[in-house]
Amino acid sequence: IIAMYQALSRLGTGGGALLGGLLSDLIGLQLTFFLFSIMTLSGVILVLEAGPIRVPGTAPSRDHQMRQTVERSESFTPFLLWLCVFSLSMTEQMIANLTGRLVADRIILGIPFSIGIASLTGILLSFRTFGTLFIGPASGVLSDRIGRETLILAATFLQIIAISSLALFKNWLFGILVLSVQLLASSATRVGIYTLAGDKAPQEGQALFMNRFSTFNDLGTALGPLIAFSIYASFGFGWVAVLAILLLSGVIGILLK
Repeated sequence: IIAMYQALSRLGTGGGALLGGLLSDLIGLQLTFFLFSIMTLSGVILVLEAGPIRVPGTAPSRDHQMRQTVERSESFTPFLLWLCVFSLSMTEQMIANLTGRLVADRIILGIPFSIGIASLTGILLSFRTFGTLFIGPASGVLSDRIGRETLILAATFLQIIAISSLALFKNWLFGILVLSVQLLASSATRVGIYTLAGDKAPQEGQALFMNRFSTFNDLGTALGPLIAFSIYASFGFGWVAVLAILLLSGVIGILLK
């Protein structure tokens, strides 16, 4: 369910940007804002009308799954979970926001055909957005079968390999491939960490738990671009990669603790 939620959320993000741009050119900016405002209001009404879905017989199995999760990682405290989502979201935004600079400085120079920097950057970022439509549900299925921690570990390790390769090699085709792999792997870790947070959220104080989780996620999302551009401008991508690898290695260390 969380995987489908993430996939549909990313579809709305990518599709909204595309649709908004097209409508702005076709019908004007003011009417486009009006239409999207109506859509937003409709969503609020639907949320207010929606109630919790309860299926008879499913609650005990969820409780059992939560007990198993707690038993497998008794030392995995909420604060460690928040540190994990902070590191994962910060790394994700560092690489995503540097995509344009990487394309301009490392990839576009070696491409044997004509394509603009903005066009290639847009293709890569839209591939990340729409790729979540497939990666999200697949990650959700894997998360249910192999476990939340295992999925996060595998996707995080894949990110480390991709970022290291991106820093070491400058071939344009290889750069596009590993950058695409990293962007998709970051989507898988997002599904895994959100699902893990849902499993570990206590019945009492669940809203407070998830609010703090979202706060650390937002902090990582906000700091990622700021720190990435600052380091990139002063020291180059190599040191950005070092910081990203340290953050991801910390996540692996916490999960293996």
